[in-house]
Amino acid sequence: MQQLLKSDIIQKKILEIGFAKIQLCFPEELDMLVKESHLFINELDRKYLKKFIALANTDNSSLKITSQEIVKKYTASIINTHISESAEAIAGVHLIKPFGIKGKLGLHFDCNLVDEINSFSISVWIPLQDCTIWNGTLSVVPYSHQINNQQRSIGLVDPFKGYYKKFKKYSKAISVKKGEAVLFHTALLHGSNINFSIKNRLAVNYLIKPKDQSFVHYFENTETPEHFLEKYEVDDFFFKNKDISLRPDSEYKFLGLEKKKIEYLSNHDINSIINKIIKQTKR
Repeated sequence: MQQLLKSDIIQKKILEIGFAKIQLCFPEELDMLVKESHLFINELDRKYLKKFIALANTDNSSLKITSQEIVKKYTASIINTHISESAEAIAGVHLIKPFGIKGKLGLHFDCNLVDEINSFSISVWIPLQDCTIWNGTLSVVPYSHQINNQQRSIGLVDPFKGYYKKFKKYSKAISVKKGEAVLFHTALLHGSNINFSIKNRLAVNYLIKPKDQSFVHYFENTETPEHFLEKYEVDDFFFKNKDISLRPDSEYKFLGLEKKKIEYLSNHDINSIINKIIKQTKR
């Protein structure tokens, strides 16, 4: 695997366990990020604050752009101190978790963003306040990135549908202080519980990927040959501004058909996966 981080130790931990916590530099930039983020979010329409939301998932392109610009302005220099010359960092958006049950985010897999059969990417989660179980910090299922689930996208048949609750008891809530970040393999199963505090729990995210790897998107519908997925080369704009449940436009390159890695999972398969996770956790 390519070296995406300057720290061999941190990258090795992410590849093995699935995540690592790091201390960030430039506290003044973080303070400015927190201040401007609060001003930005205080101006949002209340409809965006009724449940957990990543602003990349809104239908308001202006909000997405503004959010990404704020994140990039204050964190680009911070993230770049941690990545290798063969990696690139792409600014994400604000993640807003309001008080109460509607702020809960169940365990899930994010879409793959690169060809994970041959490479990998790292998600960066940066909280804008101290985060604990009390305000719904990030939870992960250690080792779950090793499940051989490299083809993930909205619109694909999810072989794990109906089984996510089985993984809940093996999830780990990560306490994170302001000034720290969690780096995790993009294929890691993660989520967050209820925010019991009276304040919105705020975070921002980032993506670290190999410079020489294009963004990749998988698609299928009734026209797709059975047992295969359509594979496309896309870009950051596609994920932030297009309806990714639809087949990519002709402007995006069709890379061909790729055989599905996972088509169906039985209870036995799920239990085998969970047993592997348990064994690795006990090592």
